Amino acid sequence: MPFIVESALMREKIDWVKRFTSSAQYILVLGESGAGKSAFAGEIYRQARPATPLAVINCVFADEESFSSDFTGCGLKENGTLLLEEVSALTLSAQSALLVWLEKLPSGILVFATTRNDLEQEVSRKAFSKNLAAKLGLLPVYIPPLRQRPEDILPLARAFLERYSRLCKIRIDGFDDAAREALCNHRWPGNVRELKNSVEAACLHKARGVAVCGGSETLIGKENLRQGAFIPDSIEQYDTRLPLKTALDMFKSAFIKKTLNEFDGNRSKAAQSLEIQRTYLSALIKTLGIDNSL
Repeated sequence: MPFIVESALMREKIDWVKRFTSSAQYILVLGESGAGKSAFAGEIYRQARPATPLAVINCVFADEESFSSDFTGCGLKENGTLLLEEVSALTLSAQSALLVWLEKLPSGILVFATTRNDLEQEVSRKAFSKNLAAKLGLLPVYIPPLRQRPEDILPLARAFLERYSRLCKIRIDGFDDAAREALCNHRWPGNVRELKNSVEAACLHKARGVAVCGGSETLIGKENLRQGAFIPDSIEQYDTRLPLKTALDMFKSAFIKKTLNEFDGNRSKAAQSLEIQRTYLSALIKTLGIDNSL
């Protein structure tokens, strides 16, 4: 996921955090699901510590065993950088193991931890270790949701458009006026991740339309966003020129993406919500070509 900022708010946050990368060892990145917390940490790493090795641990899939080996086991050195994604997803036993593991880290290793949950609230309800929260939360930084930084919407959309039009092997030069207005007016409850998925689906819808109907129009229109990204409000909004199987696959893909977004990519929780087996969900993700990356 690219990290692109036009808003003064985000530029100020980047400059502020960069000042502490040589003195602070722990930086806690807070924000809603899909807001770009890991991308923010990655950008700080690229600007302030690019010469150091970077290790990423997704805590959604981590357990006690993940922190049983020496820190060099994840490719870190004395001056490395560690990114702990969604640290609040760890079980209490895994949190205890992580706390012990962090105590052994050299002081030259910078640790970013991201979370969409308020760690103080998690501590108060005894779902998170007080000692671990105190260690990780020495320097907190909040990433505002996309709706609070509208200047970033179109630059991000253009970056995603360039990426997915290339993958779809179709020339798309941009968005028409109606599509740009729709993008800017949408509230984006799923934040940057939802925008990425929306542009990807719009590119796929555009590519299908060109393949079926021909034509050389090179702009994404509002109809592509409606058909390809935002789940239609009624059956009348579907493109009836598509085969039934294609339309069903589009709906399943959009619905599964939305569910995965709600659970921050956690397939087990998404499968439970959808009332299907996790193995079946994984098969659908593979069959439908769903990008489940954060």
